[in-house]
This record gives sequence, structure tokens and C-alpha cells, in this order.
Amino acid sequence: MVNAQKWLYNHEKYNTPEKREKVENLDISNQNLEGKIILTGFKNLERLNCSHNQLTSLDLTDSSKSLKELIVNDNQLSRLIFDTSDPTNLKTLNLANNKFHNNHSFWNFLSYFVILNH
Repeated sequence: MVNAQKWLYNHEKYNTPEKREKVENLDISNQNLEGKIILTGFKNLERLNCSHNQLTSLDLTDSSKSLKELIVNDNQLSRLIFDTSDPTNLKTLNLANNKFHNNHSFWNFLSYFVILNH
């Protein structure tokens, strides 16, 4: 297993704030990543796929307004940080097979996303 935050910031494509700001599509699925990840600086991120890892916490504060697709299935997520002040761009959300089941505040949080595709 690899620490997710270290992997991300050491990766050549994402190792500077300028590079992170330009990223629109981030696919880090099946990378054997574990732990907490904070996507600081990914202000133009539209699609994130971090499925099939062992992530426990995901902070999308900087990407909340631009994100259209969020695929985070098959992790160990129990915490998802998202700015819910204007979640109108998010259309696709896959949270399957994570650890949210006992987190009542998380399920209340989902009510902000009224325009998700069925």
C-alpha cells in the first residue's frame, strides 16, 4: 500500500500548484493507495475516479464547484469533505462499497445533490 497524499504530490503531473490547477480529469483508480487524501489546488477538476483503493477520507473542497463526476467506489471511505454551498455541477456520484453506512450526517449531506443522474 502507498500513502495516497504522498503519491499524489510526488507524481510528476501533480507536484506543483500550477499543474494541479490545470487538471480536469484525474483517474487514480487501482493504484493501491491508502489513507486520507486532500485534493488541494485541483480547482478545475471535473472528473475524479479514485475507485478500488483503500482511501479512508477524501477532501474535495477545492474541486466542489467544478466537479461533474465523482467515482469513489470500493474504498474504505468514512469521510467525504465537499463544499455543499453550490453542488450544482455534480451529475454522477458512485459511493458503493465504502464505510459510510453508520454515518448519519453523511447521509444528510447527500440531500444537497438533487440533480444527480439516475
